[in-house]
Order: sequence, then C-alpha cells, then structure tokens
Amino acid sequence: MRVLGPHRPPSPGRALLRRFGFGRDRPLDPDTLDLSGLDWIIGLAATDLLHALLPRNGPGMVHVTDATPSFIRSFYGAEVSDEAERREGELVRNAALSVYSSRYMADRALSEFGPDPARIAAVPFGVNLEVMPAVPPVKPPLAPLRLLWVGNDWARKGGQIALDTLSVLRDAGQAATLSLVGDVPQHLTLPPGAERLGYLDKNRPQDAARLDQLFAEAHLFVLPTRADCTPMVVAEANANATPVLITQTGGIGSLMVEGQNGQMMPMEAGPQDWAGAILALSDDPHRYGALCRSSFEHAQTRLTWEAWGRDVIDLMRRASLE
Repeated sequence: MRVLGPHRPPSPGRALLRRFGFGRDRPLDPDTLDLSGLDWIIGLAATDLLHALLPRNGPGMVHVTDATPSFIRSFYGAEVSDEAERREGELVRNAALSVYSSRYMADRALSEFGPDPARIAAVPFGVNLEVMPAVPPVKPPLAPLRLLWVGNDWARKGGQIALDTLSVLRDAGQAATLSLVGDVPQHLTLPPGAERLGYLDKNRPQDAARLDQLFAEAHLFVLPTRADCTPMVVAEANANATPVLITQTGGIGSLMVEGQNGQMMPMEAGPQDWAGAILALSDDPHRYGALCRSSFEHAQTRLTWEAWGRDVIDLMRRASLE
C-alpha cells in the first residue's frame, strides 16, 4: 500500500474527507503523481482527483463516498454545480468500483448516473473511535431513563423533537433525562431533565473521554434527524452498547437492523410516537439488556473499519477476476 498524499476536494467531499482525518493539506497535482507499480487507487471523497486521473488509464480506481451531488443539493440545500455533478457521473461510470456507505445511496447512483451495476457497491463506514470498547459497558439502572442526542445542526438533526419527546415522557410520569451535545440554540429554555453540554471536540482528549462516558451511560441514543446520509454516530452509540432510535431516512437503513441495534421511526412520527417507542424499548429490563448486547455485537462485527476493509478488498478481488 502507498499513500499518494493529501488531497483537498471541493465541498461536499471535504466534509467526508475530514472524517477520515484528512483535508487540511495542500491539494495534489494529478500530473505529478507516481502511479508506477500500483494496481489500485482508493479515493476517499476524491472525485476531482480520480476524475483527473481517468485519462491516464492507470490502476483500477475505487471511488469511496457517502452521497451523490444531487442528494447533497436536495437534502442539505448545499450549492453543487452542474459541472461537479457531471464529473461525478463520469467518474462513477468509469471507475472500477464506486463504494457507497449505504444501499440507498448506491441505488441513487445507479439511477442518476447509469453505470454498470457490477461497479456499484454499498459498504457501511467504520466507527470513528480511537479505541473500540472491548466489552459492553454496564448500563446504570433504567430509572431515570437516560437519553442522549448529539448533533451539529439543531433543526436538521431533529433536536426540538427530541426535546419535546422528553417532555412527553416526563408529563406521563416517566423519570427521564436528555443530554444534548452540539448545536443547541442558546435562546431555548430547556425543560426539566434536559441538559445542554455544548460542543465536544473528539480531537481533545478531555472532550473525547466525556463523549465516551455519555455514550456508555446512556440508555438510548435518540436522533429524530430530518435528512442524513449515514451518520456514524449510530456506530459510536452501538459500540458503547447503546441502542439507537432514529428516523428512517437517507442511508440510515444500511446502519440499522430492526430489533438488533435499535429501531427506525417514520419521518412523520411526532414526540408522542417517539416517547412510545422509547418506552417500548426500555420497559422490560431483560429485553433491554439483550438489545444492548446485540447493539454492541452489531458494532463489533459490521460497523468497524476492519469490516469495511475486508468487504472492499473482497470487492476488489472479484473485480480483478472479471
């Protein structure tokens, strides 16, 4: 394996690349890259770089991403040029493999760009943790019920729905708390049981340790998101044996197995529905404990970078034989 170097793609690829720990260095010049001896190039949200290398007819290219440009434009309201969409389509049609983080997005690529279906695959990304817990954390007693919400876009991540759900639970006599991490508008007056913790930077050891603690002590991770690709915070929760209650939208279905690592909710579900689902998942301590254990197992076997690498290498081997 050879690391060709850093590459700074245009948005939205930059956000994905940052999740892999890159994106702050100067861009590569495709014309200066030494590709000799390489059989494959794996590009992480590197559409411009891989597209520029297409005319060289060099190593097989594996294009890795979590969304199509049209999804970014329509779901996030981001500005994506027609030229960026054209380059993406040309790359997807000509790359040896395009690996998306969800089946939903892989199917969108098939519909939008018309590539050979054999060149399109879906493999969930791995959890963004420095160290995976070796054993499932022991959860505190279910009273009070501890809920956790993490997000950097209050409206899009359904923060208000989570807050209203807490109020429904407490009004019904259920002892419950909600820890809010990330973007919580300062003007909001939080109801009893809600705690605003602000932004926690995983690059700072103290913040990372605090976030790990919150995931480990939470009974349920609740994310009523309005639009998402494949939020890997699901994997972070499951890695800490925390089941997930999340909206069924975008590529989230590729991260979830109903009844194994949590439950998906319809987009139209309101706070009463979310509260009912929370109670159904947590009302039986033995069943809840089994769900925690299966959530942990799900993260260990399906949502790691080792699992991602194994599946992608298998795809590359099969592509080499065709």
